[in-house]
Amino acid sequence: MNSWPFLYYAIVMKIAVIGLGFVGKAMLDVLASCFPTIGFDIDPAKGGQAATLEEAISFADHFLLCLPTNYDDAEGRFDTTSLEETALAIATKKKGAVLVVKSTVPMGFCASLQTKCPENPVLFCPEF
Repeated sequence: MNSWPFLYYAIVMKIAVIGLGFVGKAMLDVLASCFPTIGFDIDPAKGGQAATLEEAISFADHFLLCLPTNYDDAEGRFDTTSLEETALAIATKKKGAVLVVKSTVPMGFCASLQTKCPENPVLFCPEF
């Protein structure tokens, strides 16, 4: 098997994991063993290496968005506000950066986000 594509990405690709809860922390631990990776969370106690979102944005070109999307019983929907705001902040500052959504989102969310971030590929990778 030719391993050069993997080696190319291992050297070039830099990853930021945004949100260091259960899913984000697990992803950070695994990815950091193979790729240049940085983590960020608004709660400094969760141990992210980046002090600010802007620091994570300046470091990476691939972003795993592992943010809470709590279900709102009163409205009958997931609250995707923090996920959308973070994705838009990244897309505004880093055109072409890959946005990977790891959060629980309703069907059609990533397609909708792609229309808001047309210059950034938006991918969905279910939790685990």
